[in-house]
Amino acid sequence: NTARAPCYSCVEIMKKHRSCLAAAVILLAGGLAGCSQDRSSLHYFLRGTLEAKKGHVQQAIGELSMAIARNPDLVLAYAARGQLYKTRRQYELAAADFKRACQLEPYDFDNHYELGLMYQYLNELRKAVVAYQDAVGLRPYDTNANTNLAVVYAEGGHPYTAMDYAQRAVRGNTKSAAAHANLGAIYAQLADKNPHYLHLAIDELKESVELDPHQSAIYLDLAAEYLKLHQYEQARETLVTAEGLGPSPLVSERLGYCYYKLGNMPRAMRAYQNSLKQNPSYTQARNGLGVVFMTQALRSNPPAVALARGALKQWRQSLRIKPNQPVIRELLSEYSPKQ
Repeated sequence: NTARAPCYSCVEIMKKHRSCLAAAVILLAGGLAGCSQDRSSLHYFLRGTLEAKKGHVQQAIGELSMAIARNPDLVLAYAARGQLYKTRRQYELAAADFKRACQLEPYDFDNHYELGLMYQYLNELRKAVVAYQDAVGLRPYDTNANTNLAVVYAEGGHPYTAMDYAQRAVRGNTKSAAAHANLGAIYAQLADKNPHYLHLAIDELKESVELDPHQSAIYLDLAAEYLKLHQYEQARETLVTAEGLGPSPLVSERLGYCYYKLGNMPRAMRAYQNSLKQNPSYTQARNGLGVVFMTQALRSNPPAVALARGALKQWRQSLRIKPNQPVIRELLSEYSPKQ
């Protein structure tokens, strides 16, 4: 039972709620002042926006649904209800509303963009492409639309097309850390087939963290590119920065690998052990710790039996957690004592 909203004058409504101004404009532009049906639909629309501002999502959806029932062509009501469904993660319902809004008003960028976003959330990539294409057709250099379109193409296995839109996103806003990070990720994907893109990926990822230094995930991506180039010291420095922003088993494990490749076995051991403290089931860290133990055992003269046993113990525990590891099984077979 929703209480009736107080009766405001048009001026008071426009002062209190900017979204209502758009409704007033529709009322005047459409010449609807004499139509009680349309006045009723706008009344429910305004009630819906008021409930939404109060955080009463269910009530707002109800009011907007009443507005749509009285005027199935009220674009603002579909768009507003779509946003509310979006906040509730009811993406199919939101997509239906944004789609109808786009049909009623084909030249509204926001609704095309939101429709693309809903399809992307629903993993309906082909539909997302169409919606985002419509959006960038209206705003060719919108950074968010181009970035998301690039992501969809990359996920769909079209990295070169993705690159074109990612580059356009950066041109649309050279100060967008997200746009640079996305372009860097796409360059990194292309670098698997063409090493030319590897340095481009590093440049874009570095630009992203310079614009926003608080991106732990991007530092991890940057470190991964350094590792491809065997630049272990640069990777280590990058991972230390990531660890400072927020420790994680992955960051510690990658640090362990860097220290191992740099020949610093004590630091490698501590990094792997730190990773396992955070997640005892993290097999990559357990495998890495086993490699460190075995390397130290073999370098000792005579070989350190205790360290070798420690390595075998780590690998056996790793296989109990994740049995399908052929490489670890081979290591166990090779270094286990022969009967």
